[in-house]
Amino acid sequence: MKKIQERSKGIVKKKRMSFAIRFSVIILSFITVFSILYLRSCLSSITDQYTALMIQETRRTDTVHSIESHLAEHQTYIFEHVISTSDEEKNNLEIKAQSTKKELMSEVQELRKEFKDTKYDIRYKSIASNVINYLLDSETVFTMSHSDTPEQVDEYMENTLVDYINTVNSNVSSFKNMLEDDMSEVRNELETNTKVIYMQALIILCVLIACSVFCLIISFKLSHEIINIDPLTQIPNFDYFLGYCEKPFIRKNLSNYAIMSIDIKGFQYFNQQLGTSFGDALLVEYAAQLKKNKSRKRYREFIARVNGDSFIAIHKTDRIPVITDYLRQVDMNVRFGDSVQKVTVYSRCGVCPLEKGMSIMDAVENSRTALREAKKLSNTSIIWYTPKMSEKERNSKETIAKFSKAIKNNEFLVYYQPKVDMTTNRLSGCEALVRWMHDGKLIPPFSFIPVLEDEGYVTELDFYVFEKVCKDLSEWISKGIEPVRISSNFSKLHLKNKRFADDVLEIISQYNIDKKYIEIELTESSGYDDFEAMTEFVNKMKIENIHTAIDDFGTGYSSLSLLKDLDIDVVKLDKSFLNGANTDLQKQMIENIIKMIRDLHHDVICEGVETEQQAQFLKSVNCFMAQGYLYDKPLPHDDFEKRLVSPVYELEKE
Repeated sequence: MKKIQERSKGIVKKKRMSFAIRFSVIILSFITVFSILYLRSCLSSITDQYTALMIQETRRTDTVHSIESHLAEHQTYIFEHVISTSDEEKNNLEIKAQSTKKELMSEVQELRKEFKDTKYDIRYKSIASNVINYLLDSETVFTMSHSDTPEQVDEYMENTLVDYINTVNSNVSSFKNMLEDDMSEVRNELETNTKVIYMQALIILCVLIACSVFCLIISFKLSHEIINIDPLTQIPNFDYFLGYCEKPFIRKNLSNYAIMSIDIKGFQYFNQQLGTSFGDALLVEYAAQLKKNKSRKRYREFIARVNGDSFIAIHKTDRIPVITDYLRQVDMNVRFGDSVQKVTVYSRCGVCPLEKGMSIMDAVENSRTALREAKKLSNTSIIWYTPKMSEKERNSKETIAKFSKAIKNNEFLVYYQPKVDMTTNRLSGCEALVRWMHDGKLIPPFSFIPVLEDEGYVTELDFYVFEKVCKDLSEWISKGIEPVRISSNFSKLHLKNKRFADDVLEIISQYNIDKKYIEIELTESSGYDDFEAMTEFVNKMKIENIHTAIDDFGTGYSSLSLLKDLDIDVVKLDKSFLNGANTDLQKQMIENIIKMIRDLHHDVICEGVETEQQAQFLKSVNCFMAQGYLYDKPLPHDDFEKRLVSPVYELEKE
């Protein structure tokens, strides 16, 4: 089965956003490259056209100007020839005129090449015809200038040559105007095309800017999701929560709000029994239920996920009772794969009211302190913070700080509480218990064991005690004192250590202890927390012929499954069984439980036996092993050694 469709819709959403960014960047890159190439091509084309236009315009203009210039020069030679009286000067002028004539004819030919079969063809032919006629008539003028009188020459020039000259000049001028108009038209067209290209470039720029803005918006949303939103539940994360709580409208009304730390009772059960995928689906639905209770618009409330099944919220103080009442028991429909499963979830909450001058982090820590206190109390799920809790935590931290030094200094002492066979009143075993002797004072276990358990240091203490037990056993055997089986307690935290069984066997081997003297005792909640690991450990101990026991039986959730599925040797009934045996119905229930344990081939022992009546009752229901103050309190090493030597109890009759 797929893991809740990519674990959550949030991850799918982020993947889609990430894909949108990558796709947009790729498209943006393509548009940019295409636009650059397109604009480069357009600008290159415009440049080429403009260059060609300038070359053509220059060439044509130069040719026309040259014709004008040479015509004027030729006309000057004619007039100077007419008025000249020196034959030599006339000859020189004719030579110059002939040279100018050749240039004119060459320029006329050049015009022919340039304008033949174009719209300028007619104008060109008119210019060429008039220039040629002019040049022919000018030869006549030169001839007449040698023989005829000036008056005759003037008359000829006035009647013939001047008309050609005027006509040519007029044609040339008209031709120049025509060229200028055409050139102006082409320029205008090029300018229009250039403006179109600039407009296209502007449009492309706008498109690129729009795409960039789109990418920025998507990137901002994605970065906001990554930085501030929990990917599984799609609600804000802890950092976002802290930022929200620092907003002015919260700080101004601080005393109206309270911080709530929330988690799910027994969440590990869902993960272990139904799988982490189901656990994730449950968290998603649980977060949705928490969101239903907040009112951001009206009350400016906020909720976030810290990690695992840990959530945190800020609510109006007067709404806390309503919210906590809802959270005590939440019925949910969890969507898992293609099915919907109904689940009832019980919550634990630690609440810390905010006060002026209080920092948000302090309030958060206080709410967590209250939550930790709620976890320790099985009958309470909602706890409001009090300063005493912080004092208690400080004491816990002091305990942790002293622990390492206490281990090195051997401040921890092992006491032995006897187990008695009530049919013979004979010592048949014992339980190793730890006491802490610090600065000459004996510290009771309830003052430090829970602290070490919470912080994980209890594993080191357990092995410290176990090694002391093995050492004492070795010592008694060497003295010729026959010991009894000693039960050593191990925390459920050891089950997370894959070498737990190997470490136990290594210590037994180190002190060369017969395994029949060893019993490993685990609490019932160990199986509840990690049944698979507990089963594996018990089976390894069974192979090594080491007894195992379940302590505090009847205080957990899964007692029957433990009895049925675990190959344990001893079941220890919690003392609460005896304390509650006040009615016939309760006594009948205890009898049935003991019968069931024995039918499953487990030995049974009852803790907390303090009166003869309790002992008689236990014997009447076929429980013959007891541990309690009726027989002995926990004994230090030397006192217990004496008990080993004198193992039979003589009880005073009440």
